[in-house]
Amino acid sequence: IGAENTSRQELAASSLYDTRLAANPSAPHLWMSLPKPWRAVDFVRQLEHRGVLIVAGSSFSITSPSSEAVRISLGAARDREVLETALRSIRSVLSQA
Repeated sequence: IGAENTSRQELAASSLYDTRLAANPSAPHLWMSLPKPWRAVDFVRQLEHRGVLIVAGSSFSITSPSSEAVRISLGAARDREVLETALRSIRSVLSQA
């Protein structure tokens, strides 16, 4: 599992190369800071319309305001091909800012 997580982290890093990512290299998820003017809830909604489910950082915050970030579960995709498709959707939505 650790090697698969690392491979998925590398795939995400190469796909989202110009975004601010925070992750443990062997973790099954990562955090992505959103560029302005994106709000996390709007970004999540746009991806949901494309069938990609991610979570706004505010869902994990006990204080406010939280930063405009999202949590992406890399381990939720059944295989790397599905993950690559989701990452392309994330990239596409980011470019709409």
